Amino acid sequence: DDVLFKKGDKGSTFYIVYQGQIQVELRRKHTITLNPGEAFGEVALLRTGTRTATCKAKAQTALLAIESNEFFKLFNRFPQIITKMQIRVSGTKVHSSQNQTL
Repeated sequence: DDVLFKKGDKGSTFYIVYQGQIQVELRRKHTITLNPGEAFGEVALLRTGTRTATCKAKAQTALLAIESNEFFKLFNRFPQIITKMQIRVSGTKVHSSQNQTL
């Protein structure tokens, strides 16, 4: 597995899984797997500035990477996206299929 970033790293990029899978290690024995169409990395951009989880690519994975300046331009153009992101960042769990409108 290739580590994309570790918990505590500074974060300035938002990612969408294009192909493959990303393993997100939230706590020691609590992990989730993200599949194509699912996104991650927004917490560092919207709230903390640092990564809140360790993310690893499983097998061969392709990602769409959006740097913070482009991320916020996207929100200015499509403000309805920010509502879904704020719900996720606030700690409310949102089913991944609801987050695929990017």
